[in-house]
Formats: sequence, C-alpha cells, structure tokens
Amino acid sequence: MRNASLGVLVAVACLAASPALAESFAGRQAYKLDAARVKVLTDFVEASRQALGVPGISVGIVQDGKTVFAGGFGVRAVGRPDKVDADTLYLVASNTKPLTTLMLAKLVDEGKLTWETPVADLEPRFRLADAATTPKIQVKHLLCACTGLPYRNLDWEVAPPNAPETLAFDILARMRPAGTFGATYSYSNPIAAAGGFVGGRVAYPDLALGAAYDKAMDTRVFGPLGMSRTTFDYDTAMQGNFARAYGVNPLGERVEVDPARNRQMHAVRPTGGAWTNVNDLLAYVRMELAGGRLGDGTRYISEAALKARSDAQVSTGAQSWYGMGLDTNVSSGTTVRYHGGRLYGFRGDTVWLPEHDVGVVILANASTANVLMEALPRKLMEVLFDGEPKADGMVAAAAAAENQRREAARQAVRYPADGSGLAPRYRNDVLGELKVASADGQTVFEFSAWKTPVASRTMPDGAAAFVVMAASPTFPFVAGKTGERRTLTIREGQNAFTFVEVD
Repeated sequence: MRNASLGVLVAVACLAASPALAESFAGRQAYKLDAARVKVLTDFVEASRQALGVPGISVGIVQDGKTVFAGGFGVRAVGRPDKVDADTLYLVASNTKPLTTLMLAKLVDEGKLTWETPVADLEPRFRLADAATTPKIQVKHLLCACTGLPYRNLDWEVAPPNAPETLAFDILARMRPAGTFGATYSYSNPIAAAGGFVGGRVAYPDLALGAAYDKAMDTRVFGPLGMSRTTFDYDTAMQGNFARAYGVNPLGERVEVDPARNRQMHAVRPTGGAWTNVNDLLAYVRMELAGGRLGDGTRYISEAALKARSDAQVSTGAQSWYGMGLDTNVSSGTTVRYHGGRLYGFRGDTVWLPEHDVGVVILANASTANVLMEALPRKLMEVLFDGEPKADGMVAAAAAAENQRREAARQAVRYPADGSGLAPRYRNDVLGELKVASADGQTVFEFSAWKTPVASRTMPDGAAAFVVMAASPTFPFVAGKTGERRTLTIREGQNAFTFVEVD
C-alpha cells in the first residue's frame, strides 16, 4: 500500500504521477550498460544509501538477457559487519503481487480457470459485505485495484499471531466498495490476498488454503524460474544471509523493526509475504523481458497470458495504468513497467523497459529508502538515454525533507506518555483486544501479536492521542468516551476502529 506513514504494504513505486518521468525519451536508442555506465549507477546507489541513512541496499541490473550487475551496498544489520549482496533475502512486500498474478496466469494457460471466471464459482467462501458486488468479481478483478474496495490493513496487522489464511476472506466479508466498480483506482490488499489463495485452491483443491497457495507458487513460479531461495517461511528466511528491517520512530530515531509486526503479513501473504533476493527477482524480470521465455529459450508461459497481466484495468494517471499486479507508465515516451513494495522497514522495486530489454531490481532494509524506488529508475533512464540529471536532486531533496519531518515529529510528541487516564483493557469487535501496561516508566500498548511503548500528542481539536513508539508508527489512537466507557479510536483511510474499555 502507498501510505508510508503507516509503514505498510505499497504496491508500487510512485512513478505513475511523477514529474521525474516528464522528459521524453521517445525514439532514443538505449546505450549499452558498460562498466563506466554501471559505475555511475552503483555510485549513485551508494551515495544515496549514505544520504538517506539506509543500512543496506541490494541492486541488480539486466540488459539483453544478461545480468550486468548484481551486488549490494552496506550491511544486513546495524552494528554488524555482514554485508548485503545479491543473495541477501528481503521481505519484498507488494513485489509479491506480480508473482501471484503470474501463478494465476499459469493456471489460465493450463485451462484451470479464465480471467473472466466468477471468483464465487471457484471459492464459495468469497463474498463482500455488499452482496450486489460479489457476483461481479472475476479472477481478473482480484489484483486489479479496480473494484473500488478501499485500503484496509489493520485487520491483519493486529490479528492474533499465526492467524489462519481464511482471515483474508473474513476481512472481505466486512468490506464494501467505496468507489465505482471498474472505474476507480483503489489499492486494497485483502482482495489481492484472496486472489492468491483462490489460485492455490484451484491448483490443489485437496490441500489447506495456505499450503495450496505455497505449492502453486513453488510449482508454477519459483521452481520453473529458478528462484531457489524465495520463500514464504519466515523462520527459514530469517537465518543466515537476510536483512533486518529499520524504520524511524516518532522521536526521529532509526530503530530496528520488531519482526513480529512483519510476520503478521504471513496470513495474507499472496499480497506481500515473499522473502526473496536480487538474483531470484532478476530471473523473473528476465522472463518478463523475454516475453515468457526462460534463459534457454524454452517457453515458460504463453505471451497472451503474460501480457494480460499488464493490460490496463484501471487508469492511474493520464499516461499510466494498473493491470493485474503490474503498473505501466508511458509518460517518458517509452514503456516503463514495474511494481514496488513497502512493509515495515523494507522497500523494494522491480522495473523494466520492455522496448529496450533493460530491467532493474532494488531492495532496501529501511523505510528512508522510499525515494530510491523512484530515483533509481530515473537514474537508469538518465544513463541509458543521456537524460537530464534529476535523480541526484530527488535524493537530496528527500533527505532534507526527512530531516525536517523528523524534527517536526519530535516536537509533536511527549515521551514517555502519561497513561494515567487510560483503561487497563480495551476491545474492538473486529480488531480484538488492546491491553495497556506500564513497564520501566513507559506506557505500553499490547496487541495480540506485538507490543510497543507509546508517546502522547495533542490532536488539532485538542483531543489526547497516543502514538506507538515503533518504527514506522500507525496512525494515532485518539482518546475519548462512549457513555461512561473510555475509548481509543484509530482511523485507517475511510475506516474508524474504536476500542472500548472492558472490565
């Protein structure tokens, strides 16, 4: 998802509306990425890493079917010497979506479903709160961001640990479209998660929902593409060569993300739960650039099924659109296809220029790398086409803005918070229980799967609010009352969740 203040999934880098691509490269011939040009790109990454305070960044670049660079800059974890490289695993968040739609495309090729198959025919538990919209949803709508369903993440973020995969369907049953079906771009993770699970169910109807999806991805995507280290298993991923995640707390401090927060994604993993690395993602990008063929020339998937994923489903701008788990932007005069991802402390992007047979993958282990999801593709185009130098300025401006934002955030909060007016326990019918505790002079909010100290702040209307002291904090919890009961309310997009005091 796109809301960086939440530190949650973002499907794409914000290329679609960016002035960075306003310059036209139409008709230009791309240069070969020789050693000198690659060095310009890698020097840019390292300089940006330092300016933005990112511990580690891994990058890969392909051209004409060959890897011209794959490596890393910085470290896997702050205070430790181990370097990141092209094999380092990152949680790639919404970069998982195009891989999930690739699995669905393989099922289309196999004749097990079509893009127009009604989803309710494939999975009986699929339904929305709006009964009139449910039968309209076809397979192609599951990852098109075009159903009008709103952004909604808190249901899984504060769910019990090890929540079942049926959670995605439970969330959808509470959701109604907030925009016009088929005409409004509205990025929503629960329906994308359901899309992957529906595909798994079709491929392996006798397996449990999560196991079926995992096996469908292994057999249709990871295995055939040679993505040997890609996994949905957090315990397996977080061993050896993996990157720890970092974000900025309300005091402006860079801190490590509690892995328990990111682990919550596992229950809805088709939308953003893959751990992978640059080398594995380069194999995927090469296949996209080759029109569905593998490195040895054999056909992996039909061109029709592959192309359907990038066909326009909904407009995201005058010269950009969203397909099925893929963004396309043509404002530069050349086609740029991509998808990005954000999760707590992780940032990543896969970008390719199909008309020039060039692609890039970038993975980073800090939320402060946001701008690089746009700036590195811009730098690549500058190097390929002798473009106007804008990328360096984008990074410099972002670094300055980040410093200002941190200072403003520090001034806005009081820490530790005075929790004397809070109730010991609250409950929301959808999100469950929230406990308030005191530890070492701090007020602590405890959710089912993770806990965090909180700071306090005053809202513009004078209401008292509490901000989690975790990296990439959620929206604030605003204190109030319902009758004689104390409440804490958090708003997420169009949704408001009120926790009410319980005995």
